Amino acid sequence: MIETKTAGFDIYTLLDIDKHVRTYYLNDNCYKWTFEAKKVRKIVEYKAKGRVLNLFAGKTRLNINEVRVDISEKFEPNYNIPAGDYLQFAKETGLKFDTIIYDPPWNERKSKEYYKGSKGRKIGKFTRLKDDIVSILKGNGITISLGYEITNFGKKRDMNLEEVFVVDPRGEIRPYYIAIESNTEYREETRPYLVSIERKTRDSLLEHFQEK
Repeated sequence: MIETKTAGFDIYTLLDIDKHVRTYYLNDNCYKWTFEAKKVRKIVEYKAKGRVLNLFAGKTRLNINEVRVDISEKFEPNYNIPAGDYLQFAKETGLKFDTIIYDPPWNERKSKEYYKGSKGRKIGKFTRLKDDIVSILKGNGITISLGYEITNFGKKRDMNLEEVFVVDPRGEIRPYYIAIESNTEYREETRPYLVSIERKTRDSLLEHFQEK
């Protein structure tokens, strides 16, 4: 058994481990269109709240109040424009969302482009999108990210990681994640309430999955 106390320090504190992030594990497939995975789709539908922006909407329509943005008109989005153009439009017109679903093409996340404003420094293709995304998020809002990264927005954008769902397709396909981040600051005194919410989330998810 691993000793959790080291020289009077809790090992979680010593290693800067965040005990507040709730983590879940599930088996589901990995498809070209993310939300063709039934369990993944249901989790996202369940966790999304209020007015939802689905920024890279793709093929599958979610059973939520979503504003769909996609560059392909064959998916019949509400806005058939690039994600960056929509974010600029939202900023200029004062649009705000309770939930923003962030599911860009996974194979492009490592791509780089030159950022002319910083002496030709290369940055991730979606870095500027992330800055704009958090700027149109309402207070107590959340982002739901899908892919191979867990912390997409992070504390530097005043976002806190709340929940992670590890999706295991099994076999030779690598796991991917559903990560939920919030712009609500975590407070220690809310922990008993969060534990209660965890139980309700578990029970409600089971009930939600059994509906169809």
